[in-house]
Amino acid sequence: MPEKRKPSVSKEKNETHHKEVEALYNQLNSLFKKTGLSKTVLASKISMSYQGFLHSYKNKRLSLDKLIEISRFINIPLNVKFEKELTPNTSPVPNENEKKEPSKEHAVELESAKEKIALLEKQNSLLESRIADKDVIIGLLSRN
Repeated sequence: MPEKRKPSVSKEKNETHHKEVEALYNQLNSLFKKTGLSKTVLASKISMSYQGFLHSYKNKRLSLDKLIEISRFINIPLNVKFEKELTPNTSPVPNENEKKEPSKEHAVELESAKEKIALLEKQNSLLESRIADKDVIIGLLSRN
């Protein structure tokens, strides 16, 4: 009688993976609802046909490259979880003597975030100015 082979991925890991994929697609669904972003526009921004995008999206088969492109387009970082079994020689805690330097990508993201904050502050200032102007106009009109 031939030996039965054990599956390479345990059932528990497979269920965890399935839950993580579901969570990611739920976040995308929420994004579509909250922002009004159409799947047609998103598909074109990540260089996919609408039909191809829709098929991959519905079947939860978007490639990692496409998910990264989506995260860049919507400007929300994609969090990818890597699992690694630790051997006795590896430690999850970094060596205290090792210097932690921010990565170039992190520095670029930080600069980008600072630029966006500055832009939003300018937009906020302009909107507050418009509101003040409208309040003055309303005050003048209400005197008549």
